[in-house]
Amino acid sequence: MGLLAESLRFAVPMWEMEMAEWPRESLEKIARRSGGVVCAQGDVLMFKGKTASHRQKTRDTFNAMAQGLACLCLLIPDFDLKDYLDKLGGHEDEFRRSPMGF
Repeated sequence: MGLLAESLRFAVPMWEMEMAEWPRESLEKIARRSGGVVCAQGDVLMFKGKTASHRQKTRDTFNAMAQGLACLCLLIPDFDLKDYLDKLGGHEDEFRRSPMGF
C-alpha cells in the first residue's frame, strides 16, 4: 500500500468528522475547490521537492485531496472510500516509475 493512500485513510475520516454538520452547499463548494487544486497541483503529491515552498504546496494539495474525498463521502453515502484508496494505493508505484505519471 502506498504512502499517499495510507495517509488519506487517516486524514479523510478526520475531515469527515470536522465537516459532518456543514451545510450541503458548503460541502459542494469545498469539493469543487479541492478538485481544482488537485487537478492543478496534483503532481506535487507524486514527486518529492526540497524547497519550503514545494513542501507547503504538497501539504496544501494533500489537504485539498483529503477534504474533497471527505466531501464526497458526506455527499454520496454509497461512495466506498476503502475501495477507492485500495485502488489508488495499488497504482502509486506505477505513477512514480513513469516519467509522465501515466
